[in-house]
Amino acid sequence: MIVLDASALLAFVQREPGGSKVQAALGTSVISAVNFTEVSNKLHDKLGVANGSAAIAQLAPLVQQIVPYFAGDTHAASIMHASNRHLGLSLGDCICLALGQKLSADIWTCDRAWAKLDASYRVTVIR
Repeated sequence: MIVLDASALLAFVQREPGGSKVQAALGTSVISAVNFTEVSNKLHDKLGVANGSAAIAQLAPLVQQIVPYFAGDTHAASIMHASNRHLGLSLGDCICLALGQKLSADIWTCDRAWAKLDASYRVTVIR
């Protein structure tokens, strides 16, 4: 199983480097509802509400699951954010990382700063 960061899914949508890797893995990939919201926001900003909504409707079924974010998930993400602040990770980044750890899954991103995380995170920088 692969947990996608918003940047990785956007690389696929926008046909950026690394996007073809994501495309090949979509059937075994999940994304946090929070990170999917980030993707949705970018598509609405770029395409407008109507076209962005249409793109999101086509995109959502391609991933195996959009994983809900629950109150019980907040503690792990907050700790990750506090401990990795020096890397400039956003709270959304830490939510993705926390999901990856919770599911014991590989985590894909485009953010090179994630490569500096300790080995307990199974991070792949796709480009």
